[in-house]
Amino acid sequence: MSITNFNTENNSFSKLISDRVVFKIPKFQRDYSWGNDEWSELWEDIDTSLREDEAHYMGYLVLQSVGKNTFNVIDGQQRITTLSLIILAAMKMLKRLIEDNIDSDDNKNRLDSIRTRFIGYQDSVTLINKNKLVLNRHNDRYYKDYIVPLIDDLPKRGFNESEHRLRKSFTFFYDKLDFHIKSKPNKGAEIARFVESIVDNLFFTVITVTNELNAYKVFETLNARGVKLSSTDLLKNYLFSIVDNPNIEDSSSEVEELEEKWNRILNRLGNNNISDYLRVFWLSKYDFVRHMNLFKTIRNKIKSREDTFKLISDMDQNLDAYLLCVSPEQELLSSSNKSEIDSSKLLKLFRIKQHYPLVMSAKRKLTEQEFQKTLSYLSIIVFRYTVIGNQPLGDPEKVYFTTAQNIESGKLKNALDVARALKDYYLSDKQFSSLFENKVIITRDSKNNKIARYIYSEIEKEKSRIRSDINDDSITIEHILPQNPNDTWSSIDASDREKYIYHVGNMMLLEKSLNKDAENKSFNEKKVLYKQSKFQQVSELLTSLDTINDSWDVRNIEKRAHMLSKYASQIWRINSI
Repeated sequence: MSITNFNTENNSFSKLISDRVVFKIPKFQRDYSWGNDEWSELWEDIDTSLREDEAHYMGYLVLQSVGKNTFNVIDGQQRITTLSLIILAAMKMLKRLIEDNIDSDDNKNRLDSIRTRFIGYQDSVTLINKNKLVLNRHNDRYYKDYIVPLIDDLPKRGFNESEHRLRKSFTFFYDKLDFHIKSKPNKGAEIARFVESIVDNLFFTVITVTNELNAYKVFETLNARGVKLSSTDLLKNYLFSIVDNPNIEDSSSEVEELEEKWNRILNRLGNNNISDYLRVFWLSKYDFVRHMNLFKTIRNKIKSREDTFKLISDMDQNLDAYLLCVSPEQELLSSSNKSEIDSSKLLKLFRIKQHYPLVMSAKRKLTEQEFQKTLSYLSIIVFRYTVIGNQPLGDPEKVYFTTAQNIESGKLKNALDVARALKDYYLSDKQFSSLFENKVIITRDSKNNKIARYIYSEIEKEKSRIRSDINDDSITIEHILPQNPNDTWSSIDASDREKYIYHVGNMMLLEKSLNKDAENKSFNEKKVLYKQSKFQQVSELLTSLDTINDSWDVRNIEKRAHMLSKYASQIWRINSI
């Protein structure tokens, strides 16, 4: 991005808002959503700043210049709205002092000064009062009609949730400030000092951009660097602005319908980001696009009301497939059965995300049976290539995107077609067996521990036809050579222990109670406990040992790993690929 498209500077709230500027929350931006937790945290920060007379950093504020001294607030609207409510609460206290005839003249001057500098001013030409902050379409009426005029009793009935939050926020800070000045002899001066302190000591990193496209690039750049900003509102504002046309008779009802669909998608997504979902959906159905260019792509492709409604409707209808990928543990997925959920849980456990577009295309285009097989085959391919093989994938997004597009176009008609399209990432039995028998899985990591439980549960099912639940806390991974071996384990050199403790040949399933008893005991003591286990793999260990002086050594670990690799190549296999 060219440096001429945006600029960055650190500004105090005083410098930011005391000039003759207007900050507008875009019409379709999020409603005011802060609650008691955020208010309390901000008050504690303000209180600390007051006591220590130190600056407090409020984070990034992203603004879009839309005219002379007029800016859209692209990110930071919750903070700037709350600070405005705090100042209004202070003004309400000054108004109360004036009504009680306490230093009336001085307090009136203070009230007028604070209002003009931070809340609003009268245009010298039109003589119309202008607020420095204009909220979105759901919040601005309550803000400007009730809170800004400092009316005595804020109305409570017949308002939406975000309007109630505005009222509660105002009341929260009014009560906090009331307690703060309670013991002060000159309350009006103390209120003024309070306002001056917060506007001078609270500062933002202000990024000003020229248009929404530059704003989106700023968001993605900062997010890539670990600064969490939400680009959701940018996308929403653009899409809704297409439908919002006062010259069209049904525009208002169409906006309401669109908002209902949008909110339904957001509610179903939960904590998942709608921009991430939109990108995956786009990859599955249309063109390849990087996150950085998503907003530009949407602006270039979605230009009409029909385009907008089709996009949102398609996203709504395809959401189950995305949720199956990102949240398979939430098993209330209307169109998913247990097989699909189990395979999706495995893919999530394997820490892979690039397959999402492929899954969405397959869900749309393949039969239910072929879709289930596709997920199962995917889990096998990823297990062989990534989990056990730890092989480089090149550009995995492009691989899965190309496959998704071929499913979408009808070139790939069933699960085996999909598997064959990914054949380059399906390790041969020889490669897989070799890598498996030398695999080390550090089970101190909780996800690796779960992967180990999955591996040995599948092996147990192959041996005994009994399926074990990898989430069952009564089943654990036993390290035959213990993780903290005592002196009785001299058969394995100290230099080899780290490698062989977590070697596939040294681990197996074991009941939690037996594992606890076995802990760091000698191998002979462990064998007595192993005889009590119900697992076939434990019994097989005891009957197939080729030991010297009844010891468990590197030779036995490697021999067992070789044997397990033969099972593995049968379990994790796609025939006819």
